[in-house]
Amino acid sequence: MSTNTLIRCHQNAFRYFGGYPEEILYDNMKQVVIKRLLKQEDSTLNRQFEDFAGFYGFKPISVKIIVTTGEKYGILAAWKS
Repeated sequence: MSTNTLIRCHQNAFRYFGGYPEEILYDNMKQVVIKRLLKQEDSTLNRQFEDFAGFYGFKPISVKIIVTTGEKYGILAAWKS
């Protein structure tokens, strides 16, 4: 998936839910995180996605990949209207 596609998916979700989140948690997907370090503020985000998040005013947060019963859970969000 390209960064542009991910952004369009987010825009569709924001429109569907009638709002956008304050924060969204991401695993190490390359469309969001270029280089993940121990501290969130030291990680390097994809510039295009960082600009998109800044426009909507949500904070992308990179997290460790969680493996539960063999499945990966990547995107979690708390929506606000």
